[in-house]
Amino acid sequence: MKMFITLCAILWIGIGSGCGQETFVQEGIASYYGHEFHGRRTSSGEQYSKHKLTGAHPTLAFGTKVKVTNLDNGKSVVVKINDRGPSSKKRIIDVSYAAAKKLGMLVSGTANVRIESIHLSFNERSDSTEEVKDEGPSKELIQLEMRTAKAEGWAVQIGSFSEMANLIRLVEIIKKTYNRPTLMDISTHGEKPIYRILIGPEKTEESAKALLILVKKDYPEAFIAPLQP
Repeated sequence: MKMFITLCAILWIGIGSGCGQETFVQEGIASYYGHEFHGRRTSSGEQYSKHKLTGAHPTLAFGTKVKVTNLDNGKSVVVKINDRGPSSKKRIIDVSYAAAKKLGMLVSGTANVRIESIHLSFNERSDSTEEVKDEGPSKELIQLEMRTAKAEGWAVQIGSFSEMANLIRLVEIIKKTYNRPTLMDISTHGEKPIYRILIGPEKTEESAKALLILVKKDYPEAFIAPLQP
């Protein structure tokens, strides 16, 4: 019988920028919002302003603050995630016009960037339009408890990861946001481990569908995964 690991909590010390270790790091292509989006509502409910330092990410919770560094020129900026995107899966983040200007990518339209978390939100929804500032170092200690779980019923898959830092960040956000059990399925791709993160299990497919509706508000690419023994 296939077994999953139930993640009751994760032990880590999250150290803010300037202390060397980040709870979330990602590299890829960034793009920025066109002028036509100015004044439109974002997925978080906030109004997009091209003059503010904001961004869109496919999975990071609304309110999360990330440092975006342009790897081509070394310029960086801190933005608050308040929208879902980019529409292209080849890109990892959309930033506002103001942020793109600070990153020096207005002419090119895209840039190779690194995203590093400054503050991880637990599903914050804020109407604040203030520019984001680096809040400095922070530390958090969380107790670790893991146990195996039977693969029965249905679950909602949030995503799959190859980096433990990404997994840690997501698991704690899920537990704080949804107050549900969290499962991890470990497999391999070549020599690289792949961690699938799921919420559940749910006893019926109907209850899993109801959970999916809730989860999709923050994670649009989530889907129902039957747990096969």
